Amino acid sequence: EYFLLHPERVISFEIPWKVSLSHVYQINANQNRSTFNPDKWSQVQTLMLNGDVSFTKRWKLSTAINFDLKSKDITNARFGLTRDMHCWALAFNWTPIGGNKSFLFSIRSTSKLFTDAKLELRKPPAFL
Repeated sequence: EYFLLHPERVISFEIPWKVSLSHVYQINANQNRSTFNPDKWSQVQTLMLNGDVSFTKRWKLSTAINFDLKSKDITNARFGLTRDMHCWALAFNWTPIGGNKSFLFSIRSTSKLFTDAKLELRKPPAFL
């Protein structure tokens, strides 16, 4: 009876989500062999975690994280938050580590007629 009187208190366990875990094993021929790196081949093993969760009908949180198994370090991570506002779309994408540290905040029209109607604030990756 309580939940019939207070439907906002009901917890929905039908939240759409997805997670994928991948392992990439890569062998490369070492073209620049030297005394510091005499190996003929180089091996890279990466564990990748991708996923997203839509915690409401219009809000979505997504992530992608790459973990290097040889160096035991996170090599890349990306996070995104999006909001569908019917006629407009809000997005925030952030890459805090890795070679492409950056962020993008945008508000754009979802109408095909007004595809150029957008506002973007970004910090591009710093190239050294």
